[in-house]
Amino acid sequence: MSEKVEVETMTKKTPPGKISKDKTLVVSKPTAKNRTSKSAKRITSMSQSLSLEQKLAQSEYQLAIINSVQDGLASNLDLQAIYDLIGDKIRDIFDAEVVMIGVYDHNTKLLQHPYVIERGVRFQMEPIPVFGFRKHVLETRQPLMMPRNTATRLPL
Repeated sequence: MSEKVEVETMTKKTPPGKISKDKTLVVSKPTAKNRTSKSAKRITSMSQSLSLEQKLAQSEYQLAIINSVQDGLASNLDLQAIYDLIGDKIRDIFDAEVVMIGVYDHNTKLLQHPYVIERGVRFQMEPIPVFGFRKHVLETRQPLMMPRNTATRLPL
């Protein structure tokens, strides 16, 4: 008799002791005399293997992203094409509804936005003065971490 330990989804086609294509771990149901030691070790070992597979898949995905950006940069794109490439990658990776790339112009003291997209629609923005959080980051040259509920705490 087989007992299935669900990692992501369940399947009935995988024999005991194997990891299916959909990442389901199937183990044989242990007998009472060896339940605690052998089963626990086996499940732990298989779970660790699966975890390593997931880490490897994540690393491969990240490397593919880096390679695609590097290929774009190596193809001698103009500056706007580079902004477009990076902005599109950010949008795809994070499944973001809004992506905005801002570039500070030291001569004019204005913030330009060569890449702005909201819900799949590209926008052109006029340069704007730097204020608020952006001004703080430019002046201090330090990253600024925003708590998740900042927007709900700000006065309107």
